[in-house]
Amino acid sequence: MVSIKQFLLRSTLISSVVIVLILLSISFFSARYFLIDRAKNQLEVVNMQKSASLKLFFQNHKNLLTHLSHNPYILEAMQQYTAAYDSGVSSQAYRGVNEKYHPYLKNVMDEFGYYDVFLTNLEGDLIYTVMHEPDFNTNLIRGPYSDQNIARAFQSGKKGYNLVDFEKYRPSNDEPASFISIPVKDEDAILLGVMMAQIPQDGIDALVNTEYGMGETGQSYLIGSDKLMRSQSRFETDNTVLSRKIDTQAADRAIGQEKGVAFIDNFEGIRVLSAFEPLQVDGVNYYIISEIHSSEILNAVYQLAFLILIFTLAILVLIYFYYLWFANRLSLPLQFLAYQFERLSNGEIMQLSVSSKDHKILEVDRLSQASDQLVSHLKDVVVFTKSIGQGKVNGQLHAKSEADELTAALLSMQKELEEKRDVERIQSWMSNGKSQLSNTLQFATSLKEGLAESLRFILKEVVGVMGAIYFYDEEQDVILLSSAYAYNRVKKIDREFKPGIGLVGQCFKERQKIVMTEIPDHYAKITSAVGESKPKWLMIMPAKVNNEIYGIIEIAGLSEFTSEKIAFLEECSSLIGNFIRATKANETNQRLLQLSEKQAMQMKEQEEAMRQQIEELSATQEEYKRNEMEYLKTIERLKQNIISQ
Repeated sequence: MVSIKQFLLRSTLISSVVIVLILLSISFFSARYFLIDRAKNQLEVVNMQKSASLKLFFQNHKNLLTHLSHNPYILEAMQQYTAAYDSGVSSQAYRGVNEKYHPYLKNVMDEFGYYDVFLTNLEGDLIYTVMHEPDFNTNLIRGPYSDQNIARAFQSGKKGYNLVDFEKYRPSNDEPASFISIPVKDEDAILLGVMMAQIPQDGIDALVNTEYGMGETGQSYLIGSDKLMRSQSRFETDNTVLSRKIDTQAADRAIGQEKGVAFIDNFEGIRVLSAFEPLQVDGVNYYIISEIHSSEILNAVYQLAFLILIFTLAILVLIYFYYLWFANRLSLPLQFLAYQFERLSNGEIMQLSVSSKDHKILEVDRLSQASDQLVSHLKDVVVFTKSIGQGKVNGQLHAKSEADELTAALLSMQKELEEKRDVERIQSWMSNGKSQLSNTLQFATSLKEGLAESLRFILKEVVGVMGAIYFYDEEQDVILLSSAYAYNRVKKIDREFKPGIGLVGQCFKERQKIVMTEIPDHYAKITSAVGESKPKWLMIMPAKVNNEIYGIIEIAGLSEFTSEKIAFLEECSSLIGNFIRATKANETNQRLLQLSEKQAMQMKEQEEAMRQQIEELSATQEEYKRNEMEYLKTIERLKQNIISQ
């Protein structure tokens, strides 16, 4: 037999434990599912972005080499090197050709980050390299490096553009090397030779090892069909290219042309979440794999479970002592009633009435009400926790009192999740904005168009009402206006600034952004149908790349000024700086090309003039010889006349 006190305590504890365990399980598994699903989506997006970046990387180099192969200066260099090579690389003729064309080819190598640039004649002779490593002046058909991948690049390059996968390259101390090649043909489409370039490894590593979305333990690999890495590991200092083998389930599935995300054991035997997909580039099969430790993904879930467990134990202890006290209070009237029923069972007739005053009936009622309230509150907690587990962080839960620690903890957790969701929303906004701006700049046909579209996009994203974008002209040492919005309706905007002059010049000189929330009275006012008003904030941001300033962005607005807008403008300024630098570099290349063509035309005109002078000298010399013969004949006749006389 069990007393009412023991039964009440036991049943109460059991029911409380069951409810709390259910609550804990629902919260844990809901949060676990949500975080894992989000991690899968994020890792898959990161892997796709890196794959797209690598495709664009190789496509850019293909376009560049194709453009160079049609460059008249390259055609001329191929012809001149081929002709001079027969005299030997130490000959005066070869040195003269090299002095003329080597600076341009070296500039191509440095400008576009190649390890080396090669020219090869049709017989397979490496007639020119920038670096002059041991492969220079060797034959790729019969020479010592005919078994290297550069030889395959040469053979394939005679037919069209070709990419050769990484292999250890003996002339470069067995360092991994990959080559791209393309035929060089004259204006009549006659093959002159093959131009090749050695792909820069650091360019691939920079794209593969971007840390965005990878956490503390995440990393990505680019591998080949042999499962050997084609990129440097993020966490290793020793070279892992062609030396580290990724023999995992993710590698097998990617090589099998699968694309997906799964939990696997990586090459170190660590459980990771891995995203994988195949990547084919110009006939070469690569595979991109991104992974992050599962422990990092589930760390937040475990922290949440630990927090709930601590509060659960605390609540159970409180419940136990509460019901111990309550059982003592409740057992007295029940014992009295049991005594009366025992007397009744013995046949003693008595009135079975219990005075609320004597037997605490009011306390029983209050206990019943408190129990109902507790059950109702626990139901609210379960509903609230389920909604959080489903990602709905806007549920309502009211504390029963100031001492309600469970509700306070859950509300605190809700607030943290809301803050994290806001951070993710801001990050998504910034990422999408950067992507849209990058696409806008990518398809811009000119510097002015790109900067104008960028200004309109930035004003729309940060809810700005006026703005301007300037670019720096190094030759004139002046900052020039490229595009402006709204200024022309309110004031005459200065179209150029000297460094250090005005806010724009000050921003350029100090190389730091200028943020103003108290706008001077003389600054532009915004005119509308209801009158004029000053902007509430002004930001002047330098567009920097590697600490070099290429432009200035000036934005003003009426809406709320936030740190997110500052961060977004900083990201946009970097993209705009890269765009200005790339556009100016392209314009410089165009000018160099035009200059080269002009110089070539001048050389042809000089050669024609020299040829005409030589012909005139030859005619004069012939006339002189004829006159000389006439003189000799006249002298001979005079001699004959003298003798005959």
